[in-house]
Amino acid sequence: TDVDGCETEQEKAFSVNAEGMKHLALGARKIRAKVVYLSTDYIFDGSKSEPYLETDPPRPLNVYGLSKLQGERYVETLAEDGLIIRTQWLYGRYGKNFVDSVLRQAEEKRVLSIVNDQVGSPTYTVDLSKAISALIRHRAIGVFHVTNSGVCSWYAFGEAVLKWSGRSEVRVVPITTQELNRPARRPLYSALNGERLRRETGIALRPWQDALRAYLRSVGRLASEQGATKEDGESSRLSGGEGKSL
Repeated sequence: TDVDGCETEQEKAFSVNAEGMKHLALGARKIRAKVVYLSTDYIFDGSKSEPYLETDPPRPLNVYGLSKLQGERYVETLAEDGLIIRTQWLYGRYGKNFVDSVLRQAEEKRVLSIVNDQVGSPTYTVDLSKAISALIRHRAIGVFHVTNSGVCSWYAFGEAVLKWSGRSEVRVVPITTQELNRPARRPLYSALNGERLRRETGIALRPWQDALRAYLRSVGRLASEQGATKEDGESSRLSGGEGKSL
């Protein structure tokens, strides 16, 4: 997903995220198939100071969020067996993501600037996929928030990646969203409350710290299992807007 690109390609964003979902929901209805729609924390404006509930009113700040919200509406109104899963800050083996961006930049730079005023829950795609499977087995319908437990800023997330990958010599400088100056507005606080998932399925995703260590281990980058090397280089700026999987 290109969150910033959606600002200049609004028609394409709605065609893929909304109209595409509309046709899929209509097709699924004809054959009585279940629809699983992956949505985003970006449907919220970030004005809360505690994790968002499924029932909180959406107020997207950007075109990407608006297009995903419209996709949700189509699933809710057109699909007979629709499951909407809102998640955030995804990383895993496939596709671009923040963790891999930090690891790559750490090989080239000595200083990374990372946004410190956006807060959410990093989510490992392996854990997300297991939760989706469980929701399908439970024949769940409606909206569910699914993330690893706990919250942090992109800055704290980046520091954890460097620490556990053995690259603590790389310095992290906190910057604000305003300093980063991206085309699309981002919610400053968009953590998602996963209580409904726990209540209806008995599933509670592990803390994001444990999930991150598991991912680093799976790709051979956990510090205890692979030594770190020092690299010289220039500084670089990173934020969660880069390489989101959804």
